[in-house]
Amino acid sequence: MTKLQSLAAALLLAASAGSASAFSLVDTGAVSTPIGSLSLDGTDWLAGEITLTQTVTLTSVKAWLGDQTGGGSFTVSLYDNDPSNGPDLPGNVLAQANASMAPAAGVYGWYGASNLNWTEGPGKYWVAFEVIGAQTVANGAAPVLAPHPLSAYAYNDGGATPSASGYKPMAGATNAFAVQVDAIPEPETYALLLAGLGVVALSTRRRQAA
Repeated sequence: MTKLQSLAAALLLAASAGSASAFSLVDTGAVSTPIGSLSLDGTDWLAGEITLTQTVTLTSVKAWLGDQTGGGSFTVSLYDNDPSNGPDLPGNVLAQANASMAPAAGVYGWYGASNLNWTEGPGKYWVAFEVIGAQTVANGAAPVLAPHPLSAYAYNDGGATPSASGYKPMAGATNAFAVQVDAIPEPETYALLLAGLGVVALSTRRRQAA
């Protein structure tokens, strides 16, 4: 078996395995020594920009958060990107899921939504952490100065209902709250790779026959 055939076999095996293996799409690292924090409560929400280079299914979206009252609930939202008003900002809501924090007050950790099935193609997107309606984060905070910041951040300050129009850009370095996003590559990724290998194999055979 040639190296090309071995690679094709490996890709076929990966494709047949389906969506068994999630990978870390975004991991800014936790904030171990914060220089401050951003508010997450009934009028303040946070968003960070992520970039997809291929079609994936997002399975988990979390932020490093704490709630001073304990047991808070919030919403994880996915927005498309809206570059129409100067800086890139959240645009249309694509998906949402409920999330909660630790029942004890002041316990910081990775909180958000898991077991998601949000499939999106290449492009820029925003993951947001919002307190909506009767949800109960009264004094939540996201420590800043994540080790590996996202490319852009936005903040919805003082609105009654989360909306893309309320988000404002924030400077990344000093407002870099921590985010983790896990994803699964879609089967079409393997199909494109296999198609490319097929073209290479055909070209190789033609050269050998010449």
